[in-house]
Amino acid sequence: ITPIGQDAPHNHSSYVCAGSLEQVSVTGHFSVPNGGSNDRQSFIEGTVRFNTDLNTLEFFNGNEWRQFTYNQGQSGRGVFANGRVGPTPYNTIDMITIPSLGNAVDFGDSTQNAISPAGVGNGTRGIFAGGYAPAPGTIIEYVTMASQGNAISFGSITPAGRRFMSPAASSTRGVFFGGRLNPTAAQTAEIKYIEMGTLGDTEDFGNLSGGADMRGAAASSPTRGVYTSGSQSVPAGDNRNEYVTIAAKSNSIEFGDLTVSRQYQSASSNSVRMVIGGGAPLAAPAGDTTMDYVTIASLGNATDFGNLTVGRYSFSSVATQTRAVWVGGSAGAPNDNYNVLDYVEISTLGDAMDFGDLTEGRYGTAAASDSHGGLGGF
Repeated sequence: ITPIGQDAPHNHSSYVCAGSLEQVSVTGHFSVPNGGSNDRQSFIEGTVRFNTDLNTLEFFNGNEWRQFTYNQGQSGRGVFANGRVGPTPYNTIDMITIPSLGNAVDFGDSTQNAISPAGVGNGTRGIFAGGYAPAPGTIIEYVTMASQGNAISFGSITPAGRRFMSPAASSTRGVFFGGRLNPTAAQTAEIKYIEMGTLGDTEDFGNLSGGADMRGAAASSPTRGVYTSGSQSVPAGDNRNEYVTIAAKSNSIEFGDLTVSRQYQSASSNSVRMVIGGGAPLAAPAGDTTMDYVTIASLGNATDFGNLTVGRYSFSSVATQTRAVWVGGSAGAPNDNYNVLDYVEISTLGDAMDFGDLTEGRYGTAAASDSHGGLGGF
C-alpha cells in the first residue's frame, strides 16, 4: 500500500492472497497474485494467478487448474515412426492431425529399420531413440514437426543401445525410463535424458526406485514425468507407478498402482491427467482393452477410464490437451499388424472411438506430438 505522495516502484510482489475486482482501470501494467503450485490456497471458480513453477498464467475452472500458454506453433500433429509386421522392421513415419479424425498419411522415413524405439516431442521436434532390428540400437534421430521429411541424426544412447524404454517430455527435456540393454541381458533401472533443443547423446538422470523394469509406459505434465510399471520387476506382477520432476535429475519416487497389472501398455496425457491404455498380461501375449488414468498433480492409485476399441499391446499413443490417440498394436500372432487408430477425450471418462487407420498395420512403433500435456497450455 503506497500512501499518497510516496513513490514505491512496482516490484512484482503480490499482497492480495485472495479476492475479486468489480472494475479496474490500468494505464501501465497490472500484476496478478503469483506463487508456485504448492502455494495455491483458497480459490474459487475464475481465480487467476501466475504460477512461478510453470512460468505461465493459470486459472481455476471450478474443478482443476488450467494453464494459459503462448501457442508456439502447436498444431496438434502426431507422428509415428518404425515398428514391424511379423519379423520385419520398418522405417516408415506416418502422421495425423489429432484434433480431426481421419487416416494417417506419409510423413517420411526413419534413418533405420527399427522395432520398439521410444519417442518424445515438443512444438518443434519429434525425437526417436533406440529400438532393435534385431540388435539394440544406439541411434537417436529427429524430425521437424511442422514439415514433412526424413529423419536426421540427433545423437546416441550411451553407453549402450536399448529397447522397450518408456518416454516422457517437457517442452525442453526428453526422459527415457528403463528398457532392455541387449537381447539376452535383464532390464535396467536407469533413467536417461536429452535436451531436445540441442543435438547430442543421452545423459544420466537417475534410476527407477522400484528397480529394473521395461515394457512400461510414461507420460508427463509440464513438471512431472510419470512411469507405469511394465511388470517385469521383482516381484513379477508389480503394477506400481513412479514419478520424477523433469527439471531436476534424481531417482523416481513410487506412488500408487495401476488398476490391472500388465506390460506393453501405452500412455498419453494433457497437463492434468495421464491415460494408460491396453497392454498384455504377463502369462501370455494377448491384447487387453483396459484404460485407466491418474491425476498427475495429486498422485495416487489409477482409476478406471473405459476400454479401447480393440484389445492390443506393443503400440504407441499421442495427445493434445483434449484428446489422446492410440496407434496400431498387436494381440499376438496372427493378429500382429493392427492398423487401428482410436481416441478418447481426456477430460471425460468412457470407451475409445474409431479415429482412422495407419498407412500400414504394424506394432512396436514410437510416437511424438507437438501438443501433449508436458508442454502445458490450454
